[in-house]
Amino acid sequence: VLPGIVRYEFRNIPANSYNSFVITLRVNASAPPGTWVNNTVAMNYTDAAGNPLPGSQSVAPVMVDAPILTLVKVVDLATANPNDILTYTIWFNNTGTVPAAHVWLNDTLPWPWVTVISATFDTTGIGGGGLVNFTLNRYYSWHFWNVTVGSHNVTIWVRILPTVANGTLLVNSATCDYEDEYANSWHLSDSAQTRVIRPIISISKDAPAQAEPGDRFLYWINFTVSGSAPASYVWINDTLPAGLGYVGTNVGTIGGTVWANGQNLKFNFTNVAPGTYSFWIRVQ
Repeated sequence: VLPGIVRYEFRNIPANSYNSFVITLRVNASAPPGTWVNNTVAMNYTDAAGNPLPGSQSVAPVMVDAPILTLVKVVDLATANPNDILTYTIWFNNTGTVPAAHVWLNDTLPWPWVTVISATFDTTGIGGGGLVNFTLNRYYSWHFWNVTVGSHNVTIWVRILPTVANGTLLVNSATCDYEDEYANSWHLSDSAQTRVIRPIISISKDAPAQAEPGDRFLYWINFTVSGSAPASYVWINDTLPAGLGYVGTNVGTIGGTVWANGQNLKFNFTNVAPGTYSFWIRVQ
């Protein structure tokens, strides 16, 4: 026996005889599927007088069969607002040459920032299995068997809770463990993430320190939109104290509208980009 070579010697082989023997090998678990394992045999021989005669050789090729799974976790939104719906898809594609005997998928959701709406999986090319364990809004686990060569996926829909803070990173992690028919096993992992963006609004109000009866003066309202996203709608409600009457406002110069009913004023804005805005209310 030499490295990678086994040598056999036979003596006095009868004429016109058929002879054979068997070599049993085990393919290494690390051998990539699709690899050709070529076993070459070479024979040299002599006659009874010891004279070398023409030898021969032959090759027996064997292709390694095994499942190869890839795990890819994707989300449809890289940035999202509170209350948006996210679609998570877990792709576990078999690019090998034979079905995977068993596949276990585990998905960890970004709890406590989301709530699950629904989950489903594509049964095409899957011999059987399904959801085997879950903790609502936190964790899902599936077990499938006889997963054929081709594309396979699981989809989960979640809603971002309205209380999630601006800048929060939602990370959804998935793992996949699978086996071939001989219980050789492999482990995979992947993740997808979404950053939550939302506006943050602060407000202040300024007025003269004093005024005489009959004076007209201005209240200044200042508000700032910060955070990572525009404010789709901004409502500012202002109630004037008794003894003051509403005269007018310049809120239209910054894209706002006003509704006045006695002492009650309501100002509306739409699609307000991050920045600081000021307008005045004239009263008497």
